[in-house]
Amino acid sequence: MIMKNIINSTNNGASSTATNIATKAATTVGKSVVKDFVKSEFMKTAAGKAVGKSAYHTFHSAVGTACKSEMGKVIVKKTGSGIAKKAIAGAASRSVVASAMKGNVIGAGIGLAIDSASDVIQFCSGKQSAGQFAKNMGKNVAGTGGSLAGSGVGAAIGSCICPGIGTVIGGFIGGMIGGTGTRSLFSLAF
Repeated sequence: MIMKNIINSTNNGASSTATNIATKAATTVGKSVVKDFVKSEFMKTAAGKAVGKSAYHTFHSAVGTACKSEMGKVIVKKTGSGIAKKAIAGAASRSVVASAMKGNVIGAGIGLAIDSASDVIQFCSGKQSAGQFAKNMGKNVAGTGGSLAGSGVGAAIGSCICPGIGTVIGGFIGGMIGGTGTRSLFSLAF
């Protein structure tokens, strides 16, 4: 009887863990789909076009600055080639990288809004204190910033190793590490 209870509790624990993982995965995929849809629709508006143009010029300038060193040129060339899935260099590579960065930042801003929506609703309805709201928002902002930085660094490293698939895998892993790491550090600090 005792053994049967242990087996049942173990099975229920495994089942519960699998259910939790599936729920988190579905939530993440759902948020990603919503974020991509909202980003796509936002970019069709006058405001979206203005934000996109400004972000592109900012990143194009930053990428141009990075290209002043030989290492920067190599990283931008490999990253641009990885994103474009063909060999490109010079102005074409700078343009592709700047465009990708623009899309990532706009997507991150929309993702931050989606992630923060429940906190905003709880705070505005009086179900969350100002202190808890500030802590949750800080954690979301830190995670978003860390994810952006991590994905950029990861994509650049992945591009140097294997342009194309390395860019994608490096960006994904870097984003996960950056986002999780900064959220964890923020939680420890506050």
